Amino acid sequence: MKKRVKKLVVIALTVALFVTSVLPALAEDAHIHHKDDTEIPTPTSGEKYTISLVSPGEEVPEGYMSKVKFGAYQIFSGTVDTSKTVPDNPGSYTGNDEALLPITDIKWGTAFNEKDDTDGVKRMKNIVGFALALGNVKPGTFFNVDLGGFRSGESTALVDASGNLSEAYYEDAANPLNILTYPTASKEVLQKVNYDKLAVAVAQEVAKHNDREWLQAFADILGGYTGDNSSDGYAEGGYVHSFYGGDYDETDKAYEITVPAGYYMLIDRTGYEEDSDENVAYSARMLFVAYNIKQEIKESVPTLTKNVVRADGTLHKTEAAGVGDLVNFRLTGTLPSNYLNYLEGYQYKFEDTPKGLTIKEKSEASDEYVTVKAKGWLVADSTGGSWTWNPDLELTILKSSYSTTGDPHELSHKHIDESKINAAYSEILEDGTLTVYFPCLEEILVKGDSKNGVVDKYYRLGCSASGDESSEIYVNYTAEVNSDALVGTAGNVNEAFLHYSNNPQSYHDMTKTTEDTAKVFTFGLNITKVDAADFIKNGASAAGLENAKFVLVKCDKEETNFVWKIAEFTKVNKDSISEDSGIPEEFENGYYKIDGWKVLHTGTDETFDKAWLDVEGATRTNNFITTLTDGYLNVSGIDENVTYTLVETEAPEGYATIKPFEVTVTAATIASGEITEYNGKLSKVESGSAVEDGESFSYENTVQLTPIDPDINDGSAGMLVANFKYENLPSTGGIGTWIYYIIGGVTVAGALVLFILAGRKSRKA
Repeated sequence: MKKRVKKLVVIALTVALFVTSVLPALAEDAHIHHKDDTEIPTPTSGEKYTISLVSPGEEVPEGYMSKVKFGAYQIFSGTVDTSKTVPDNPGSYTGNDEALLPITDIKWGTAFNEKDDTDGVKRMKNIVGFALALGNVKPGTFFNVDLGGFRSGESTALVDASGNLSEAYYEDAANPLNILTYPTASKEVLQKVNYDKLAVAVAQEVAKHNDREWLQAFADILGGYTGDNSSDGYAEGGYVHSFYGGDYDETDKAYEITVPAGYYMLIDRTGYEEDSDENVAYSARMLFVAYNIKQEIKESVPTLTKNVVRADGTLHKTEAAGVGDLVNFRLTGTLPSNYLNYLEGYQYKFEDTPKGLTIKEKSEASDEYVTVKAKGWLVADSTGGSWTWNPDLELTILKSSYSTTGDPHELSHKHIDESKINAAYSEILEDGTLTVYFPCLEEILVKGDSKNGVVDKYYRLGCSASGDESSEIYVNYTAEVNSDALVGTAGNVNEAFLHYSNNPQSYHDMTKTTEDTAKVFTFGLNITKVDAADFIKNGASAAGLENAKFVLVKCDKEETNFVWKIAEFTKVNKDSISEDSGIPEEFENGYYKIDGWKVLHTGTDETFDKAWLDVEGATRTNNFITTLTDGYLNVSGIDENVTYTLVETEAPEGYATIKPFEVTVTAATIASGEITEYNGKLSKVESGSAVEDGESFSYENTVQLTPIDPDINDGSAGMLVANFKYENLPSTGGIGTWIYYIIGGVTVAGALVLFILAGRKSRKA
């Protein structure tokens, strides 16, 4: 019988060889668990073996392994049977070959020890508390994984129907212990417990299971009983305290822990001892150690991607737009493979801070400013049924304020405030930041109906059985480019983060991903107003003309109508521009930024009519822009491939007003794999009134485009715009000066007639 028990125990150890649970790095605002843990000195004599933890390559950032702090908690001790064969690759052992079970004489390990426990009472209480806690785990806690078998009614139950430690585990059953009374139990009562039988019972139950979910849940519960977790109300004071520590070996490129033979839980302690990089998690696992073992540390954390959704539905990292244009964004978050094993709930929050953008409360395509969908669902016929992974199913889980299709799942076993359950929301903060928050993501349970085509089905977020695929959560929103958008190749960088639970044993612990970004580029016009004759004669040294007044218009086609819009501006003064503003040098003398657009005229007119500006209320002060000192006029916030019309409403004193002229810029693009992205530069500038090479300014053509210099290409189009003095008007091109000769002649003739009439009147008098 004793031999059979030992065999069962050994089987239990090997079954749990590769149980993995994610225990990530330092959390924001994390409670300090494990604070009462004790590091056991590295054994210097007797049986000792090395656990080597190595990086699998690119999955873990370079240099990160040198920062880790793992602890090896010995759950059971044992003796190596040297008559057994040591496998060539111990790390690949699956427990199917009895020849590879070289450990016997299983006892409770040193993980249950506590410092200053001179009489062993704390150790006994830790073991009993651990056993009672396992026996009181409720069904359905983890991914419908039930740690039954430890409870009443099972052959190896640790507790009876009343929560007492079962009589089977006492030398004398006269003084049973339960979850309420054991903390105050005397040494004499605790000494009556048969601890060897308890160890065997736990081992026998573990030996029954080889499914990943059950073993994962067992590992997570065990992790939950480390150190001092009493602040969570989860494990009073913790039950598993003592561990073997290790160090990073630069030569071997591995984190190495030396331990005696036994059954170990490896747990990441980095977050409890020192700062660590964000968005990185390690594997903690159960290991059966009877020889040197090498294990890969695999990363399994949520990821975040931010993209622009272009008009054709493709995803990109950049977009080109002008002020007033709408840009669609998508945030995509994934889940860790052990997402459903978090003991107290899984927090999940998107945070997106747009720059140069204003998130719209209502988009043109939807009545909601944000919608959240999830792709990839676990499907079952009932909440307690078997769940099947469907990677292609997509359902909406949040619109503006929280709502679901169907009733939320009741999870009363979660140790969180019940008011948090399903209290998910999306919100735009005062600084424009968008947050989408799920205080308990596991609680989203959707019941199928006729709308999604499958009746009487239930859906929940999760991952495939292998853990290779997980639900993807999409946050879709629309934002409008605002006047804060800057011109330049740096772009308007919009950052997003994903905050998430990172400790399976503590609801409060959260960390965040590294940021992911998307850029929006906008463009500018650099106009220099010059005296035409002076420029023709003296070139670049020609004097600039200030106080020329313009308006900027564009035309949008809406069904059968043409909608003409006029820009509204804010003037930015030179002294208010900081050195690190990011705007092109040409703008640093001060500039006008487009604030938005107002409808000027709607109809079938394809050509701009200056008479529209004379309609009462058509223009206001903020519609006009004026050339500044030296003739500069700089405008930010235009889009590419949009034809803008600049209308001069008032020429400098003594100069003739030029005709309206059009300007169109084309953004440069670069190839990023099969995706085309913008880089904030221009590839072409066009104008219908441009002077051709070798020609001089005329009344018809008053614009000279500045060639694009690749070395100083900053997304702003340069041009010279010329005005003629009345006496210097050209005689060619359109009506030239004839209109002025006619007007002058009529004026002179009129004056002569008035003079003659006045003379006659004087003689009659």
